[in-house]
Amino acid sequence: MRILLAAPFPYRLVTPLGLGYLATALRRAGHDVELKNPVTGRDDPGAFAEWCRRRGFDVVGLQVMTSERNSTRALLAALRDQHPKALRLVGGPHVTGRGIQILEELTDAHYALCGEAELSLPKLLGSIDRRHRPLPGKRLADIPGLVYRTDKGLRQNPVVLIEDLDSLGPLPWDLFDIEGYNEQPGASHDRYPWYWIATSRGCPYSCSYCMGHVLGQGRMRFYSPKYIVDEIEQMKRLGIPALTLADDTPTADRRHFVEFCLELESRGLNMPWDIAGNGTRFETLDEELLQLMERTGCRRVAVAMESGSARILERFGRHYDPWQAVRRINELAQSTHMGFEVFFMLGHPDETDTDVFKTLKILLALRVDRAAVGLFSPWPGTPITNELERQGRLPALPDKSFLYKYAALPTRTISIRRLRFYQMLLYATFFARPGQASKLFREMGAKFVFGSAARLLSTTLGLKK
Repeated sequence: MRILLAAPFPYRLVTPLGLGYLATALRRAGHDVELKNPVTGRDDPGAFAEWCRRRGFDVVGLQVMTSERNSTRALLAALRDQHPKALRLVGGPHVTGRGIQILEELTDAHYALCGEAELSLPKLLGSIDRRHRPLPGKRLADIPGLVYRTDKGLRQNPVVLIEDLDSLGPLPWDLFDIEGYNEQPGASHDRYPWYWIATSRGCPYSCSYCMGHVLGQGRMRFYSPKYIVDEIEQMKRLGIPALTLADDTPTADRRHFVEFCLELESRGLNMPWDIAGNGTRFETLDEELLQLMERTGCRRVAVAMESGSARILERFGRHYDPWQAVRRINELAQSTHMGFEVFFMLGHPDETDTDVFKTLKILLALRVDRAAVGLFSPWPGTPITNELERQGRLPALPDKSFLYKYAALPTRTISIRRLRFYQMLLYATFFARPGQASKLFREMGAKFVFGSAARLLSTTLGLKK
């Protein structure tokens, strides 16, 4: 079959690793695969559907992000009308978080795949005919993670995780638009384009706001150090200047991460890399590990502290004293020449003004060169979101609510407008200090800094919808 895998996102930001591994699996099964990243932003739904029809794709699979539900819905409707013969599939983080409900939300999809689709999608395509119905002797119930319609309603099969990640094979770098990334503000770290690679899948922690636990079922699996560094060597041959680790918590297993660093060091690649996309947990770091990371080319590490309020940390599933965390983070930051960044998040549904000002005090006590302040989003399938749904406190939300720069919900005592103000206040207070401001201008450039500040101010004042 001719298969298109597409990422409905308005711009190219990072290499779509999930679609890449899926493309390799489909190629191994004998299919002809193309990737299209992005779809929206440059292609309206009708033009996209017509392009798919002209190219003769038998299957169109869309990777669904929660922030792109309406884009996905529009693309599926256009495909239904203009290219009805194509099999329409959806997968990705939002699909896994929604589970069986996803086909009620995206009604024009024929099937949905929850979890890791490298095994299930080739099996699905070998089990249905050109009319998208099961072949004789084939059972949809045997396909892991499949969501499908029956005469008795919607069904969802159990998700099966892939244990041997090396068996997924190499990434199809020929399908990635290598030159297309780094086109938007924020699509780079320290002026390097954001090219992602993963050393693991899953996360062993159970933070109540994060989809990592939902997607990986609370387990962590690893690519071998040799496999990872082989991919990095290929990236270097392609002229990719730097990379970011895409793992949820890459340093969770210290032994494995040390082996990765040592393998990287033994190859002498001298390729800059960082842990600044999703970050990691400060509890998994120590001075010796940071020195090894720096020696192998790491330029920046980000850690997620999330809040300065012990009460909110408990509700986030982060069980530590915030002032002890500050002392430890400062010790770690001072032990290395790498850049050090701390992530915070405002807007837990029970957060109060007092909690926010506790976070501000913590922020000012940190001796790091960067901080990032996001706003809470109720990601599907997470404990906080499930509780909000049970309480009837989760209204229908616009897609932009699932971008960290926008507030999705008011808390019990803080309005969305005030949350935006607090976000700007924390940023302004932290970066107003001469050391932080000068580092930011030096590393990111005046155009990026002033542009980011203008966008944040516009959002805070309600000028940007």
